[in-house]
Amino acid sequence: MNFDCPFKISQETYLKLETYRFFLSKWNQSTSLVQEATLPDFYSRHVFDSLQLVPFIFMYFIDRCPSDFVASFKSIHFPNKDSVESSPFIYPESLIKPYPFIDFPLFLESLPEPLYDLSILDIGSGAGFPGMILALCGFKNVVLCDSNHKKCLFLEELARELHINVTILNDRVENVSHKYDVVTSRAFSDLRNLVKIFNFVSRETKSIGLFLKGKKVFHEIEISKKVIRNKYRIYKSFTSDDGSIFCISS
Repeated sequence: MNFDCPFKISQETYLKLETYRFFLSKWNQSTSLVQEATLPDFYSRHVFDSLQLVPFIFMYFIDRCPSDFVASFKSIHFPNKDSVESSPFIYPESLIKPYPFIDFPLFLESLPEPLYDLSILDIGSGAGFPGMILALCGFKNVVLCDSNHKKCLFLEELARELHINVTILNDRVENVSHKYDVVTSRAFSDLRNLVKIFNFVSRETKSIGLFLKGKKVFHEIEISKKVIRNKYRIYKSFTSDDGSIFCISS
């Protein structure tokens, strides 16, 4: 593999990612899925941007993992779980946390079975980021929700092409009735709306929302104070100087 990635993936997964890249480039000519200018940076702008959510999922649900597995990953420094749950509602920009540092590659296809079994809802999936990437790397219960029919057709064709078992939901997320362990989103809506959706589709306890946001995240927080009633923390994006990860727990 000729790209620098902090996550270890198999050759089989890499070949699927290459198929994904070709398929996206082809469909993007007729269906607006991603900005055309980002296609040459497919891995850094889309794949890695999606994969960076995995350590947060691992961190939050680490109590589901066998002790021997946890011990084998002692050199991975994840965000402090307790600090996320006991943090104040509002974090000033000066307190933004760095992305969790990884000393060696995280083997995505060797995660414990309980992590693979987590239910994940990706809202406003569009071109499949981050939901399709998470499914491609082994998460088995991923639902991709998008109200755009053409984008859902793309996702269905892509899933068949890659032999990935995901659920494609062509509907508004407001109509979703199930509750999920993990809720993800990238470039779908403002934070105020995302938090409202998270509160609606998450479990009463033990769910996490991971929203990839841009440099306006603190402005979005400021105008969303009335709806943010959960503990949250903001982390610096691994893939973008202006990006951030808004991490909220139920």
